[in-house]
Formats: sequence, C-alpha cells, structure tokens
Amino acid sequence: MNKIVSILTLSLSFPIWAQQSDISPELERDIQGRIDSGESIGFSIGVVNEAGFRYYSFGESVSGSGILPTKDTIYRIGSVSKTFTAVLVADYLLREEIKLETPVADLFSNPISLPILSNKPITLLSLANHTSGLPNRPDDYVDAIYNNPPVYSENQLFSFLARYRLERPVGSAVRYSSLGVSLAALAIADRAESNFDSMLNEYVLEPLALTNTGVYETAAVMTNMAQRNTDILSLIEGHGPLEPGGGLHSNSEDLLKFLAANIGLVGTSLRSAMDYSHQPFGDWYSPYRSTKDKVGIWWWIEGEGEETIFAHGGNQPGFQAFIGFSKVYKKGVVVLTNSRADFPVSGPIGRRILSTGSPRGD
Repeated sequence: MNKIVSILTLSLSFPIWAQQSDISPELERDIQGRIDSGESIGFSIGVVNEAGFRYYSFGESVSGSGILPTKDTIYRIGSVSKTFTAVLVADYLLREEIKLETPVADLFSNPISLPILSNKPITLLSLANHTSGLPNRPDDYVDAIYNNPPVYSENQLFSFLARYRLERPVGSAVRYSSLGVSLAALAIADRAESNFDSMLNEYVLEPLALTNTGVYETAAVMTNMAQRNTDILSLIEGHGPLEPGGGLHSNSEDLLKFLAANIGLVGTSLRSAMDYSHQPFGDWYSPYRSTKDKVGIWWWIEGEGEETIFAHGGNQPGFQAFIGFSKVYKKGVVVLTNSRADFPVSGPIGRRILSTGSPRGD
C-alpha cells in the first residue's frame, strides 16, 4: 500500500504530537479501495489541531508513476475557492463599512443591469446565502468551453445577467449559485478599482503566506499538479470572471494553514473577517444531513452547539476537495483527491476524520 504520514508542529510552543493516526483502519481500507478501483489516483489528507499539522498520503500523484502525493501536491479545489472569496469579501465589507444588505448593483462604478422581481434587488446578503435566485452558472458558459481557446469574458457574463429572468423574488428560496459568488467578488473589485486576483493575493494569500494557492498556473504550479482523473473536457479554469466561485488551485499545506487561521490556532490580521464569514446568514439543507443547517458567507455551518462544523467541498472534472473545521475542538481537516467519481468522495471522508474519536484529535 502506498502511504506516507508526516507531522509538523504549529509552533515551537506547541507539544510534539504523539504518533496516533487520525485515519481509522476501516477508513484507510476505504481510501485504498477507491484507489485500487481507479476511482481515485491518490489522496492528500491533512489534519490540524492544537498539537500541530499532520499529513497523510495515499496512492500516486500521477497514475503509474509510483510517486506518492505530498503536502506540496497541487489540486484544483473547485468550490472550496468560495471560502477564500468569503474572507476577501468579508474583509472588504468590514474595512469599507458596507452592509450585506447593500444592493450589489450599487457597488459598481458604471451602471449594470441585474434581474429583479417584485421590486427586490439582488443584495450582497442574497449572494452570500444563495438566495439571489441566480443559477449556478450562466447558460452560455458551457458553450464557451468549446471555444479555442476556451474563454468566458466579463462582457458575456453581464450580458447574461441583463437578459436573465428570476423565477422567484430575491431572498425567498435557496438556489446554489457559483455565479453569485463571482458577482459579489466582481462588485467589490470594481469598487476598489482593482481585480479579484490582485485583491485575493494582497488581502488574503500574502497575509497568510499561502504561496501555492491561486488562479494562475505557472510552470512551478504545473510541476506539482496532480494528474486530472478524467477524459471529460475541462471547464474554463481561471483568468475569467467566474474564478472567485471555483477557479483556484491549492495544496494540503496551504489549506491547513488557512484552516488554522479560521480556527484561531494562529494569529492573523484577518481574524475579524474570518469570524464575520462564519456567522449564520441563512438556512441550508445539506445533502449530507437530514436536518436543516445554516450558511455563513459561503461556508456551510453544520450541526449545533459543540458539534458545529464549518465546511465546504469542491469539484472540478477529475478533482475533488474538502475542508472542514470545528472551532470548539480546534480541529481542521483537508481532503484532496484526483477522482473521476461523479458523486462526493472527499466530503464524506473529511467528515469521518473530523468525527473520529474525540473531535479534539486526542
């Protein structure tokens, strides 16, 4: 079985973690079975708590290479990108004293046409809690994949928004929308006279020292990129207006740093923004639970009281990602895999690790 475990402490003041696996033998067999069946090529898994960072690797980064993925192996993280956008948007709103109830059209320097029904405008709040009524993606987005090169422009996006008709008034029903996340990011970038990539780097990635997370896939990034496990034509990745909702790549090391900051295990200038993004702003019916959960600024808030976890999953053709954490028990989990499955893989594994034994990881 191809497997490796590595352990790092958060800081010199933290005790060395006793060697005890966060992954049960049963779950390890499940993971290996997914690799043996070809469903996944490999897994990069990370766990953080007050004792430090732990990394677990299974399978291969590239099929047939015999090389294990590591904490440095990069994966496309799909909708986990939304949690980075959440911190960026929350930070900007707090700094500029802008309320979530603000109509999003008011943030743009030039007039834009957005759909409206029953005189209820699309607000930042409705974008944050997925009640804007906007679809997941524009209806002309898939057609753009077949362009050479595949490009979807801001002009195409705003043209779609101008002609789209809402089926229900804003705020009346939940409809998951990656497009809505991107619209919020575009709005604050326009108001700041900047762009999403620059703002993400300046206000989120650089303060947290996340050097392997971003949109642009440089030669160094591609050297460490895990193999995509699919023959399906890829969606448009990066360099476009929809990247805030799902266009980032990252690795388990960066994602654990991100979780450590969200949990409060390390100090950060983004503390207020992260806490703001964790506040419940609406209801959400999770596919993983039989009860009604909450949604923050694009974070899923699952459970109640001491059992509350904050989580998000991501899926791009050939890749799946999951991040989740408990503030009460100060434990976070990252699961990255190059999987061809069309059903959730990383999320169920991540939730099992979060709930293994004591949530504290003791």
